[in-house]
Amino acid sequence: ASSDQFHVDKPVAPCGACRQAIAEYEHRYKKNIRIIMTGESGKVIAADNIGCLLPFQFNGDDLKSKGK
Repeated sequence: ASSDQFHVDKPVAPCGACRQAIAEYEHRYKKNIRIIMTGESGKVIAADNIGCLLPFQFNGDDLKSKGK
């Protein structure tokens, strides 16, 4: 992440919409996506999958009727 207004020296996480898109992609393709967060300088943080950043996620399967 970078800015023309100020120096970004901390890791920046994906926004909520991006987290949801990553979660849907992981679910669809059944593969984890490693998320690497950084700024212009400073620390780099990595998450092994979207569950680390979106722990209470749900997907379309959760909305389907379970049948009786």
